[in-house]
Amino acid sequence: MSSKVSSETWKTIRNKALGHSLESRIFHVTCLASLILFISGLVFDFLAGLDNLLFILAPATLALAFACYQSRFKGRLGLGIMIYAVQGNALFVFYFLNSSGIDGPGLSIYLVFFLLLMAMVPLKQRWLWMLVNLAVVSGLFYYQYHNPDQLQGRYNSLYVRYLDAVFLYTLSLLFVYVLMRTLTNQYNRERFLVEERSAALKHSNSALNRLFSILAHDLRSPLNSIQSYLELSLHTDLTEDETRMVNQGLLKETKYTGQLLTNLLSWSKSQMEGMHVKLQQIFLAEAIKETLALKRSLAAQKNITIETSIPEEMMLTADRDMLELVIRNLLNNAIKFTPSGGLIQIIAEESADGDTCRICISDTGIGIAGDRINNIFCLQSENTFGTNQEKGIGLGLVLCKDFMDIQHGEIRLESTLGKGSQFYLTFPA
Repeated sequence: MSSKVSSETWKTIRNKALGHSLESRIFHVTCLASLILFISGLVFDFLAGLDNLLFILAPATLALAFACYQSRFKGRLGLGIMIYAVQGNALFVFYFLNSSGIDGPGLSIYLVFFLLLMAMVPLKQRWLWMLVNLAVVSGLFYYQYHNPDQLQGRYNSLYVRYLDAVFLYTLSLLFVYVLMRTLTNQYNRERFLVEERSAALKHSNSALNRLFSILAHDLRSPLNSIQSYLELSLHTDLTEDETRMVNQGLLKETKYTGQLLTNLLSWSKSQMEGMHVKLQQIFLAEAIKETLALKRSLAAQKNITIETSIPEEMMLTADRDMLELVIRNLLNNAIKFTPSGGLIQIIAEESADGDTCRICISDTGIGIAGDRINNIFCLQSENTFGTNQEKGIGLGLVLCKDFMDIQHGEIRLESTLGKGSQFYLTFPA
């Protein structure tokens, strides 16, 4: 339990949440590692009796903690980096003057500090801090060159001097390792996010292209047919039988166009506004009663029989409007691909444990080839013509899949080419 808490605390301190930029996350990790380094240095200086370095490092530790706080909790990354840069340069100056100057380990620490600073500061500021680094080092070298006696003998013994060098070198090595690992991890994380967004964008563009294809073909085609029928009736004297045939054609095209527009508007609304679902307990037989009456009338025109086996008392959890749209589109498909004299069955039953309700809509139609089943519920699926050359609706099955998912349901297809198809809908009871 304690290891889990520690892991969560570490993640919180490093702030892996998406709310912070890559630069912020790198700065927070650097501050955390620097605080560990400074606190370790405070302990070492205290045990080694280096009181002068102890009094220098203590305020620097407080300044570093303040810089981290400003960035992590106040969102002031620029201020945090500025404090980090100023205190780092000031700390090096004092450390150089109090640890044997050029003969001490200060230069290696300063080089590590500069590497960290270059990883955090904006690109435009890098030349500035490089000039500051050179100016500070040159100035300190000049001072020691002209005042060599002022920077000697600051350690109590040769042993303490070597121990300090080894300690600081080891911490610097660990510091560079932490920085490189952090940069690598953050880079890989950002790359993964970019690849994920790129894949989503590619999928979105593919869906958009498919939608435009539907609009260009499925919507324009019936409008052209309607226009042709009207021009024919205006410029040609038609017999009564021909007029009836034209009217039937117009009715067929307008019905198809109406179905397409209904699906198109539903899909567009779901994509732009998101899907808003109102789940409630409803009686299945009562909810789809009107839809069944309309589809029986449509099926009768092809001499297709629709049989149902739905217990009157069966209840399920669904959005009524979405449920009706799903059933309507599946029945449209069944009627479209079932030849004259065929049979469509709707069978509903509860699971043995009573937790789910399953609806099976089966037909004796032409079936679906196995290589098309995997893509049948996406926009990449190709439109086909029905047994009476009815045009495809395009978005119908896509909507069925989306609406079933949002209702916490499931849709599944089984089909045998030449024998028919079975769509299975599963809803929570």
